[in-house]
Amino acid sequence: MEDCELKKMPPKYLGIVRGMPRFILVILASVLCSHCVCADPLKVAVLNDGPAVSDIQKLYQQAGYAVALDSEADLANLKAPETALLVIPPKSVFPPNARRGLNRYLAEGGNVADLSPQAFNYDPKPVDPKPIVDFGKEGGYTVTKPESGAYTVINLPGGKSKGIHLASKYVYDGELFVSIPLEAHRSADRSVVCFDAKGDYDIDALRLTLEDDSAAKYVAFVELGRDWRRYTLSFADFVRVGEEKNPAPVEPAKVRLLTLGVHYKVVWKDVRGSFSLGQVSLAKASRFAGVPTSYIMKWRNRYARSGAPFPDWIIDPFQLPQHFRGTEDMEIGDALKVTDMRRAPIPLAKSSGRQVTASEIRTFTGGPYAKSSLILFSIEGGDYAPGKPLAKALISASDLVTRTCRIAKVTPITTPADEKPTQLRCKVSVLNPLSTSVSGRVTVTVADGLMHGSETARLKPGGFTDVTVNLGEAPQAFPMTRFKWRAEVEAGGRHDALADTVDVERSLIQAAIYMMNVQKGHPDGRFSIYFFTDIYTARTLFALSNYLRAPAVWERNADLLAGLKPHDFAESAFRFCDMVVSRQTAEGGISIGYAERDNLLFTADDGTIVLGLLQIASQMGDDARAKRYTEAGRKYFKFRESLYISAEKSKRLQEQFGKDAPGTREGLYGLGLLNSDMLKKNGEHWPEPKIEERGIQWVMPISMGAVAALDLMNPSSPEYHPVVLRDAAEIINQDYGIGRSSYFHVECLFWMRQAITDPDIRAKLLTKIEQFIPQVLGADDTPYYFQGRGALHWLNLAYYRQIEDSARTRAPMAQGVWQLCSESSGGSLKGIADRFPSTAYGPSCGGYRTVAYGSIALMELLKPGSTRLQKR
Repeated sequence: MEDCELKKMPPKYLGIVRGMPRFILVILASVLCSHCVCADPLKVAVLNDGPAVSDIQKLYQQAGYAVALDSEADLANLKAPETALLVIPPKSVFPPNARRGLNRYLAEGGNVADLSPQAFNYDPKPVDPKPIVDFGKEGGYTVTKPESGAYTVINLPGGKSKGIHLASKYVYDGELFVSIPLEAHRSADRSVVCFDAKGDYDIDALRLTLEDDSAAKYVAFVELGRDWRRYTLSFADFVRVGEEKNPAPVEPAKVRLLTLGVHYKVVWKDVRGSFSLGQVSLAKASRFAGVPTSYIMKWRNRYARSGAPFPDWIIDPFQLPQHFRGTEDMEIGDALKVTDMRRAPIPLAKSSGRQVTASEIRTFTGGPYAKSSLILFSIEGGDYAPGKPLAKALISASDLVTRTCRIAKVTPITTPADEKPTQLRCKVSVLNPLSTSVSGRVTVTVADGLMHGSETARLKPGGFTDVTVNLGEAPQAFPMTRFKWRAEVEAGGRHDALADTVDVERSLIQAAIYMMNVQKGHPDGRFSIYFFTDIYTARTLFALSNYLRAPAVWERNADLLAGLKPHDFAESAFRFCDMVVSRQTAEGGISIGYAERDNLLFTADDGTIVLGLLQIASQMGDDARAKRYTEAGRKYFKFRESLYISAEKSKRLQEQFGKDAPGTREGLYGLGLLNSDMLKKNGEHWPEPKIEERGIQWVMPISMGAVAALDLMNPSSPEYHPVVLRDAAEIINQDYGIGRSSYFHVECLFWMRQAITDPDIRAKLLTKIEQFIPQVLGADDTPYYFQGRGALHWLNLAYYRQIEDSARTRAPMAQGVWQLCSESSGGSLKGIADRFPSTAYGPSCGGYRTVAYGSIALMELLKPGSTRLQKR
């Protein structure tokens, strides 16, 4: 054995090992040294800035860490795992140029303790602002607008100066912006643009562009509210459009043009464009001139869409995670993974004995910083001298991050479809920060021990180990609507746990309040731009309003409701439904929300909307509003029937498009009113929308539930039941497979089966329905699949459990509520709502869909039948 190996061993072992064969000594050393208290101490780097550096240094040295005081130059060479932790002392400012090194360090799995909430606040303070435009005078600015656009000069609040209001019918009609020349106002020291602005309901973001003397363009973005606000934007937050990875910043002395406006790459293309501008000025920066701020982090995807390479080294620990602006091409599941993390509060003992939360530990489980952790103390200027309460909490948190194998993520899953019997499992991701592997035991307990399991695993060093714990079959007594769970890990003599409570009732109420709030962000009663999702929100809110009328329910949730009344939830649902019905065409088509510029009408989407209208109407008695909703359903039936491809129509279409041409087969339904050819891969765009009589196979199964609902509500009518039977024959006899994307299809099968009395047809429909169950077994991403549409499978599961309450239905149902209602998870309903508080665009809408579809499933689970149709 080498001398260095002997020196690492505890002294009490040295006399025993001397003289042993070398190969035995090597093995013994590897075992003993893994537990050796004499190992080199972990290294902590402390930013040498701020008045508390000396206290922080002493604190960590007393706790057994090796401490280095790092300057800005040292931070550029910071490496993990060589340095276990970087500490940013209170009242310090992190050197902005060192953010590249910090980004690399975190990407390597490093850890940061940030004790200065303002350490990354580089917002410029404007000095000596000089107005650069007078909107009350002609000249000095130009307006670019589409033919549908207009602008007016307006009086600003106070009446002493003028502003400008710009509007267009739809954003996609063309550019809508104001251009202001800067040559007469620019200078090298004026690097801040200040302006007053306000947006509109759907215009909640503004794109700004700077153009310099060489015609290079730089873009930046700000969020708009519906009230006037003063904005301050550093020139450093403008990023050059082009292919260069790290483009040079704009030079204030060379900017020649500023534009401010809305663009379809920032907001949804089909919304009406409207925003206002007030005074616009250039100012000097009293601090951090030329330093990009962390504000731009949320606009990463917007920069990319504009062709500007985002500076990915921009970071502010206190700003992660945060909601961000994205596009429809980013799946909500991917958006969640960008900042996927476990957030654990740091308790702080008070002199009174009461515990409060000082701040939290955030451990990234995905994205670019996976494996790294942030220890964040939000107490400005706290006292971290040795012996102080904050100091004890800090060392405890640091030991957890650097020395303790801990649970990073808990994901409920089930056994895959090909394994019998179906059992509930839990995938526990354990992070081992140590440089050696250790044996760990992971235990999961659910519902006060009703289900539990334990597994031993070797935890690999410096990374994650996923440990799957089998919990067994979900028993009939499983408390599906409320249960506790706890995951624990014991490794290397240390312990960590993550626990939470699943409460369907409270999670549903929180989700409903979120959905009511996003409705306030739109002018007309919609919840989003996708009405096929909004109708599920309306169904949930209506059902919840009835559920909340029970005094006991109301009383135990009074803290969440905060003055809301049951009718408030129903009124929110009615506001959407009334709006949709008011827009129905004479032919029976219904607006779909996301294609209003061309007034497109999709047979499938309309069927989903009508199904919801009828379901709500069926529970309202003879109310006048219910009659309007029912009449809307009757009108839609005629619209849908006009698009049925009969034998005669099939023959005509095949004469027009060719024998056996796609979409011309008898039994299909036409797509509706379109402006492009959806049956071609590179859809041909038509000058004007027209009725597309050809169909795609998914149109009928998505829309057939509406006809079944009409049949159930009008049993004496002779026109609906024959169509239900015809649709059922089509579904049974043709190749309509049930796959992962059959969520709408499966729901409609339940409604169809309810409308049919023939036992043979009902049995065949049930055989179709149960084919969806394998789609929800063994997967951990169902709620987020296809921009949140997958969450609708939990509604189908809630319906199916009323037919078959078995282990194979209980396990995935338990998984679903566990995923949706555990607030410790960023993928829960609350986690998504917190991260994406609006439904403006992209992942925000994907997150909203997850919440909407997940909520209606929870509502049906909580009160079976509440989202179903009541027979007349």
